[in-house]
Parts: sequence; structure tokens; C-alpha cells
Amino acid sequence: MTALKEIERVKATFVNMVLHELRAPLCAVGGYLDIMLEGLARNDPEKERKMLARMRARTEGLLTLVDDLLTVSRLDQAHVSRTIAPVALPELLSETVQLLGADADAHRVRLDYPRGATAAAPLTVMGNREELQQLLTNLLSNAIKYDRPGGSVTVKLDTVGEHVRVAVSDTGLGIPAEAIPNLGREFYRVKTPETREIVGTGLGLSVVKRILAAHHGRLEIASVEGQGSTFTALLPMLGGAAEKAATAGSVSSPSVGLALPTS
Repeated sequence: MTALKEIERVKATFVNMVLHELRAPLCAVGGYLDIMLEGLARNDPEKERKMLARMRARTEGLLTLVDDLLTVSRLDQAHVSRTIAPVALPELLSETVQLLGADADAHRVRLDYPRGATAAAPLTVMGNREELQQLLTNLLSNAIKYDRPGGSVTVKLDTVGEHVRVAVSDTGLGIPAEAIPNLGREFYRVKTPETREIVGTGLGLSVVKRILAAHHGRLEIASVEGQGSTFTALLPMLGGAAEKAATAGSVSSPSVGLALPTS
């Protein structure tokens, strides 16, 4: 009974956090709509345009939050069946880099993925392709978002021991040392004057850690405040002893007691 009560308490806390994260942008959009409905910006087209742009940004943030919540809920359901197959990471990473090229251009960040180092090994893992692409997307989009204009994001793919290693490095804001242990906690975001205007849900790294746990991998973080960060994902290489021992023929998501309630 004590364990069940603790699970219910954690779920209640998580739901309250979700409601708070949903309420703030909705209130902001409602406030802008009230101003426009009352005609207070009718004679100021530039002010009206800025409010519309802010509402658009807020609604896009809400959609991202909903998508992240659905991903978290799905990953926390251990019984959900998923397609597990060999996944070639060089091709998947190349595809993800291309998809995020426009985002990098919009932030004036150079996205660099040298392919020469990937030719020496197959770099294949056993897993769910959709989840692995979500993993790569979150790492790359975070690096782009927290980099500075004119900076660069470098992606390296290689092997270390019996693991495939994906390292995403940026030249951005960096992370205070005391904040690193909290990264990956639901809705946790590093709060500094430089990050105040950066839109995010605080769920991206939580999703990354869940996907890595489901694939028997791990995340390593190295950062120097003011100079940049490197996020490294390590996944068992297909056919290696680590992969065989970890997966035993299947991959399942661990349930951590934070699944959203379903009706």
C-alpha cells in the first residue's frame, strides 16, 4: 500500500506540473486575444503583428509540449508493443541532420556532420527506428536552440568498446555545473538571463533518457558554462556482447511511474 500511495503521489505531482505548463501559455494567448478583441491595437499594425507572432509562438510551444507528453506517456507504458529491428545510425542521423537544416539556418547556426569517420564500421543498433530518430532530433534541436548566432553544432558518430557513440557538441551557452545532475528531470530547465527567452518544454532530455533506457543505453553530459556542451548517447552495438546481454532478444520500456492517466 505504501508503494502504491507513492506512485499515486508522483503521478499527482506530475499532472499538476503538466497543468501548470499548459496554463501559462493559454493565459498569455487569452490576454493577447482580449487586447485585439477590444480593438486596443487596431490603429497600430506593428503592435498587432507582434502580438500575433507571440500567440503563434505560444501555440507552437503548446503543440510541442503535447507531443512531448504523448511521447513520455508512450515510453512509460512497458506493455506497449513496438517494432524492434536493426537500425543503421549513419543513415538515420544523416536524415535527421537534413530535417533540422532549416532550423539551424533560422538560428544562424552551422550544423556539421562529417561522414568520413562512419565508414569504418556498420554502426548498427537494435531498436525502434521512430524512437531513435526522436532521440537524435531532441539532441540536435537542443544544441541548435542553445547555441549562439554564428556558432556551430558538430555531430560525431563512432564506436567505443561495444557501443555506438553519438556525440552532439555546440558552442553555445553551456550549463552551470550544479545544474547538470538535474538535466532530464521532467520540466526542469536551466534558468539564466540568457535562456529566459528560449522556448522549451523541459521534457526533451527526459524523453532522451527514457529512449536510451528502453534501448539499454546511457547519456553522458559534459559542459563548460559560457563555452558550450557535449551530449553523448551510447547504445549497444548490434551483435556485440553488450547488446546480447542487455536485450536478450527484445527491447522494452521501463515503467517509472509517470505515465499520464488514460480514460
